[in-house]
Amino acid sequence: MKTDNPIAVLVVDDEPNIVKSLSRLLQRHDFEVTAYTDPAEALASAPLKDMDVVLSDMRMPQMSGTELLAQVAEQAPDVARVLLTGFADMTSTIEAVNQGHIYAYLQKPWQDDQLVNMLQKAAAHARLRKENQRLLEQIQEQNRKLAFYNKTMAQTIKQQTSEVQQAFGMVESTRMEMLNSFKAFVQVLSSLVEMRPGMTRGFALEVAHLCQSMGERAKLDPSAKIHLYYAALLHEIGKMALPQDLLDKPPGELPPKKWEMFAEYPEIGELVLAPVASLGQAASIIHQHREYLDGSGFPRGIKGDAISREARILCMARDYTAMLRGHEFGRKHSLVEAKQLLRSRAGVLYDKELVKLFIGMDDEHRIAAPSMSSGHAIPLAQLRPGMKLARPVYNQHGLSLLGAHHVVSESDVERLMRIMRRTGLSVEIYVEDPLGA
Repeated sequence: MKTDNPIAVLVVDDEPNIVKSLSRLLQRHDFEVTAYTDPAEALASAPLKDMDVVLSDMRMPQMSGTELLAQVAEQAPDVARVLLTGFADMTSTIEAVNQGHIYAYLQKPWQDDQLVNMLQKAAAHARLRKENQRLLEQIQEQNRKLAFYNKTMAQTIKQQTSEVQQAFGMVESTRMEMLNSFKAFVQVLSSLVEMRPGMTRGFALEVAHLCQSMGERAKLDPSAKIHLYYAALLHEIGKMALPQDLLDKPPGELPPKKWEMFAEYPEIGELVLAPVASLGQAASIIHQHREYLDGSGFPRGIKGDAISREARILCMARDYTAMLRGHEFGRKHSLVEAKQLLRSRAGVLYDKELVKLFIGMDDEHRIAAPSMSSGHAIPLAQLRPGMKLARPVYNQHGLSLLGAHHVVSESDVERLMRIMRRTGLSVEIYVEDPLGA
């Protein structure tokens, strides 16, 4: 069966018959094979960076397999490297493994199924590393832009300060603006994640609002509450690195090998966000948000007190929202059914104390963001600086332009007007009612 994205393999062996045999085997399994009998020629001519895996023999007269793969590691470090070796070569093979030159090795004579399976795993590992690196660079670029913005704002404030009282007011105002800007950045990033096919728009926001309410009831400190909120908004970011076929069906219907790949997404999420200093604690929460008290969760299967309190809250809020939506639990559950499921699993999957607090929350917090049930609609022409948004403002692609509870500035109004003129889009604006209205 042909695939849209075949695995690209470079085969290097000085024996032509072995090269032909390997090529026939791999092509039968839809691998895209490039083969050489001369390792020096392979290094000079093969498009190494386009390869998923390099498969090399250990003993070759021109150059050993470990020497070849060491040079491949220098030229294309994200390519998986696999060594074919005989029993007599095991000392050199173990040395190559310890030095990080190879992903795996296989002894001759090989079993066809074992070889194909190993190359498929090596290719999946290589592609995942490449995607992780791409996402990491994307997040780092956003962080650099945010740092530049913060630096520019700080310089502007310093220049405009004329007296102590005025300076205090301006600094406080700018601090809140920077916090709101970073919060908006996280909300935009969450929206980008949910634009991928197989993801559900609004799911992360619903989970985040539940976590906000639970953070209050659980008496988390202010810093922990904001980190929990960011973690809830971005808890599915690790799925961006997964192949599309892992998102096209419920996880419970995935075969074992694909389930193992799916179960890595919380750890991938932590790796993606960890370089962003302001999201480091949120990244740690994301890593643990699918772990259960009894150790039956993933990706590590940790249990009990090893799971942070914030991660326990996020786990329960995520599962509860998934029950109501029908994700991963077979069907949609009513509020009564979902709460009963939480009660029945308290002390096994979920923290008993947190379940008690969660069940006690008003039904107003059950799934919809509180902001979605308040405010009144106005035309964009009536939007004024100082008004507070009751709901997020989305563009035609479903991307959040401004978040709920954002205080509108003059530049926000001008930006929305430009978007409307350029796209012809009728932007829907909901603002909060003034006090006493």
